Amino acid sequence: MVVNPHVRMKAKGIVIGCKARLTYKQQTIDAVVADVSGGSDIGEISIAAAKLLGIPSSPRRGGVNSGVLFEIWPDRPAKVNGETYNLLGAG
Repeated sequence: MVVNPHVRMKAKGIVIGCKARLTYKQQTIDAVVADVSGGSDIGEISIAAAKLLGIPSSPRRGGVNSGVLFEIWPDRPAKVNGETYNLLGAG
């Protein structure tokens, strides 16, 4: 997932590579915070995550305007599908 720069600045700890969880209409998946966006959206998710959550996944016409719960655990490395991600500090 991708978070807004404001989210990264307000979080206490390292965000890139940290554990994340996405929930939409009672479907929940584990994720990793992989990048920071430049937009005003709170966050963005991958095509694969959208498909798993039952969200329209077209890069041009997909997505939803609300209803996705984004949870992150700064300083806690993400583990998704057996892969552990490295935490990447801002420096």
